[in-house]
Amino acid sequence: MEWIQRKPKFLDDEFNGVAGFLISCPEKPTPGAELLSGVDLDFSVDSLKEVDVFLEQMRGRDLTPEEEFTLVVRVGAYVGEVIRDNAPAKGWHWVNCKDAIHVAPQLASLGEVDAGSAVLLWSRSRGCCFPMGKVIKYLITGSEDSVYFFAQVAVDQG
Repeated sequence: MEWIQRKPKFLDDEFNGVAGFLISCPEKPTPGAELLSGVDLDFSVDSLKEVDVFLEQMRGRDLTPEEEFTLVVRVGAYVGEVIRDNAPAKGWHWVNCKDAIHVAPQLASLGEVDAGSAVLLWSRSRGCCFPMGKVIKYLITGSEDSVYFFAQVAVDQG
């Protein structure tokens, strides 16, 4: 149980900022940002219903790899911040996968790190969840991988 005593470097401030870029980054707008015009993204779990609608609209778009990466990271950061803001225990933190493996070696069994797992939410008491990975899954499979449902479960777990 030695790994429980270790603490990874938290990236909370950085990803809180990235979440804000979802709707406000004039220098490099989020692909499809025009679809979010007038949508109230207030960091509530219910706001993720609108994010599901947005992702559904984005599924059919032909994006460059850079645009896809930007979309996944910004939407994933927003989903993660919703979880962090709404979980009663406030114990979720953003960490990179390498640091997470040092505190939870079982994560190494997940295999190669990709855009969906490079940065994740970690909680000492609840383990890990992968908001960016969930966004990628939604873009591939659609509404069966709802970010609203994903966050609702994570928040309900504490």
